[in-house]
Amino acid sequence: MITELALPYVSVASAGDEYFQVSFDGCPEGTDGDTPYFLLQRQFESPDGGSVYVECHQRELCGHVRVSRAVLSAGLLRLELATRPPHVVAIRFKADDRRFHQLTAMLKTILGVRRLKLASGESHCGD
Repeated sequence: MITELALPYVSVASAGDEYFQVSFDGCPEGTDGDTPYFLLQRQFESPDGGSVYVECHQRELCGHVRVSRAVLSAGLLRLELATRPPHVVAIRFKADDRRFHQLTAMLKTILGVRRLKLASGESHCGD
């Protein structure tokens, strides 16, 4: 199953060295209302078996899951969720170079360097 989302606004956040979050939103931060969103969180305070917490306006995508693979390019994040059945989430977003660098670093922390692949031709990734 594939879910495609257009969520142009990206934010990243962390609390110390234990909690990390990436959020893709349909509206700018601070906007009220029920807008589409997709959130990835990971905590390192206690063992989590490598799973991440996913929260989304589509309830069937919510919960603790393992991400088997992720591909990031300018404007697109494709996540392969190790669910039954497997689920692919493709998120289209907008980010300037600064925000893209922040997103890349945060996803490496949340997902792990081995699971995150940067699409070729992305010279502004710094990798």
